[in-house]
Amino acid sequence: MSVIRMKVSHTVKALAAGRVLDFYVTDEIQPDGERWSYETYSWERVESTTSQRYFVENLADVKAGDTVNLYINSMGGSVKEALGIYSALRRCPASVVAYIDGFAASAASIIAMAADRVIMPRNTTMMVHNAAWCIYGNAEELRKSADDLDIINGAMLQSYIVKAGDKLTMEKLAELADGETWLSAEECILYGLADEYAEQDADLEPAAKLYQQAHAAVRCREPAGLPAAMAAAISAVMGGQEPPVPTPATPAPKAEQKPKETSCLNNILAAMIK
Repeated sequence: MSVIRMKVSHTVKALAAGRVLDFYVTDEIQPDGERWSYETYSWERVESTTSQRYFVENLADVKAGDTVNLYINSMGGSVKEALGIYSALRRCPASVVAYIDGFAASAASIIAMAADRVIMPRNTTMMVHNAAWCIYGNAEELRKSADDLDIINGAMLQSYIVKAGDKLTMEKLAELADGETWLSAEECILYGLADEYAEQDADLEPAAKLYQQAHAAVRCREPAGLPAAMAAAISAVMGGQEPPVPTPATPAPKAEQKPKETSCLNNILAAMIK
């Protein structure tokens, strides 16, 4: 067996019965972008390895008999990119297997729905919710934006319905999405969103780290109330570094309580009796 090193997020193994392509979806799902270079004083292209473009390029020569493995541990990201990746995976002739290695939340769960088989250790989870975006405008524009979002949300929910088949109704799915529901592996299998348990549980430490980072990003809306560890994490994110995992503060030692007067009097009396 030979292993062909590809780009950062996946490898390709050449086997006698066909190739095996391993994709690791462990970061935020986002499109290609740009960043400012202070060396060239110009905008430089930044390619995302969780974009539709990346998957389309690296699935271009996949053939029947090949296997595409998706190892997912992500809090989600762009619905647009997730739907594009979903379509690219559904079109490819290879067998697609998704392994949930921690969290398949939000847009990451959409990508998992493209797999022929979804395998979940019992200690992993999936989260479904409605699509969301930010909009600025007058009352008429805001009403139109809500109508547009309903269309986008309906298209997104179809990904789950196609996978679940007759195990999940649209009414139940809408209820789960409205509640921004976290589903256990058992519930995912019950609803048809996963097919089987993994033979062993997953290491959830990376997943816990992702959750802490996402929580810090939400809390950044209230910078004045941020703990020092969260503030450091957000500062690291803004600087392009991986944020540190916040650690619980060491509790301050309890101040020694002064003995009550009654206790002192009792001690004196006891000494006198002796």
